[in-house]
Amino acid sequence: MRTRQLDRVTLAVLVPLWALCFALSILSLLDENATPGVFIERPPAPDAVPEVLGVAPPVASSTALRAGDRLLRVGNADLRGVGPLELRAIVAREAAGARQPEAEYERAGRLGRTPLPLFRIAPSLALLRAVGTTTNMAARLQHPTRQLATVLMRHVAPEPG
Repeated sequence: MRTRQLDRVTLAVLVPLWALCFALSILSLLDENATPGVFIERPPAPDAVPEVLGVAPPVASSTALRAGDRLLRVGNADLRGVGPLELRAIVAREAAGARQPEAEYERAGRLGRTPLPLFRIAPSLALLRAVGTTTNMAARLQHPTRQLATVLMRHVAPEPG
């Protein structure tokens, strides 16, 4: 009997969550906002520029950007101190009206310009993409999680002896 009740609660939570994700996915197809096709990490200092970690495979052939390039500008926006979420907002603003913004980058001390690759992504996945790959996210969370688990285990189940 308990299993049936757990199934009902699970369905009551997951079905609305699925419906929300589905609706957001449909809205993203109708939305004119674009998502940058490059992966960056927040620079270590506020006056530093972000480094390209990689380019999304579906749009890699449409740009000269490569991993290791330093992104200086997108359109008219200076990218000093900009992280992934800010870059997404800048790209949405610069790509308004179906324009493709141009990116200024530095590679091996030489400046270059190229169209910034754009693509659409479901809003339900945008947060994961903004944080980085799930592997990066897991690596970032692994250390603090292990520390928290260790502290909790010491208090909940103290060592015998």
